[in-house]
Amino acid sequence: MSGLALFQGALKVKEVALMHSEGILAGEMKHGPLALVDEQLPLIVLATRDRLHNRQQNVIQQLRARKGNLIIMCRWEEWQEVDATQIILLHLTGPPVPTTARVHSTP
Repeated sequence: MSGLALFQGALKVKEVALMHSEGILAGEMKHGPLALVDEQLPLIVLATRDRLHNRQQNVIQQLRARKGNLIIMCRWEEWQEVDATQIILLHLTGPPVPTTARVHSTP
């Protein structure tokens, strides 16, 4: 999963549920959005096991501490490690999607 999947998911929530949604990367939560979290705010978290896993787990703990209504999307193999209001299990096939994209240009 990647940041692009996160933003695309937020767009789909807007289109289907007709409600405001934002895709926010874990590293950006401390720069304002975390202050808006309470028990009334549904939060969909894409939990991944990539190089930023520890940072992401830190943010999830902070969301729990603020009594956020957590809906966590994670891989089938990792669901027992999750403490959330709701869990959406993902059955991923194929190689993981990179979290960053490289753009190559030709001279």
